[in-house]
Amino acid sequence: MSSAQEMHMNRVLSRKIQEKMKNDFFRSLLEKDIEFFDTKKTGDLISRLTMDIHQAQNVSTDDLANSIRIVFELAASAFVLFSMSSTLTILLTLVALPKTYLFWYRGKMQRELGRKSMEAQSALSSISVEALSNIRLVKAFSTEDKEAKNFSKKLGLIGSMQSDMQLKNIVFSFLNIIIGRIKEAIVLFYGGMLVIEGKITAGELSTIMIYANNVTGAFDRIKGLMEKYVNASTAAERIFEIMDHQPKIKLKNPQA
Repeated sequence: MSSAQEMHMNRVLSRKIQEKMKNDFFRSLLEKDIEFFDTKKTGDLISRLTMDIHQAQNVSTDDLANSIRIVFELAASAFVLFSMSSTLTILLTLVALPKTYLFWYRGKMQRELGRKSMEAQSALSSISVEALSNIRLVKAFSTEDKEAKNFSKKLGLIGSMQSDMQLKNIVFSFLNIIIGRIKEAIVLFYGGMLVIEGKITAGELSTIMIYANNVTGAFDRIKGLMEKYVNASTAAERIFEIMDHQPKIKLKNPQA
C-alpha cells in the first residue's frame, strides 16, 4: 500500500513539475521581443516546450533515491572488501579505474550526441510545422518535393546519429565485459594465492567474490541512471538557454 502511495505521489509531483516548467517556458516566450522570433524557428520552440521539458523532468525521485542507495552500497562493499584483504581491494580498485574512465567518457560522448540529436529533432519539427502551417504557399509554388527532401534529409541524420550511438554503446559494453572478466581473474588468481598462503580462508574468498560482484552490479546500475541524468541535463540546458535570453525591449508589466 505504501509503495503504491509513493508511486502515486511521485507521478503527481512529476506532473506538477512538468506543468510548472511548461508554464514558465511559455510565459518566457511571450515576453520575448520580435527580433528573437526572427532568429528562432517555431518548430524548434515547440520541440523545446514539449519534448525537451518532458526529457528534463524524466529523472524521478526514485532515481535520486536509487543513486543515494547505490553510493551507500558501494561504500559498504568497499569497507567489507578492504577489511578482508586490503591488497586485493587495491588491485580491484586499479582494475576499476579504466571502467570509471569509460563511464566518464561515455557520459561525455552521450551528452554531445544527445544535444546534436535534440537539435536535429527540433530541426525536423521546424520543417514539418512550417511546411504544414504554410501549406498554401507550398502548394502555390509547387515545393512539395523540396520540403519532402528536407524532411527526409533531417530524418536520415537522426537515424545516423542513433546508429552511431548504438555502435559506440556496443563497443563500450564489450570493453566493460572485458574489464569484468579481468576483475574475476584477479580475484580468483590472487585470492587463491592468499588462501594457499593462509592469509584468508576459502569462505572469506567467496565473500570477497560476492562483494566484488555487488560492486560490479552497482556500477552497471550507475550506468543506467547516468544516461537519464545526462539526457535530462542536456534537455534542461536547451530550455534555460531560451528562458535566460533577455529581450532588448522589455514589457512594462509582463504579468498583466
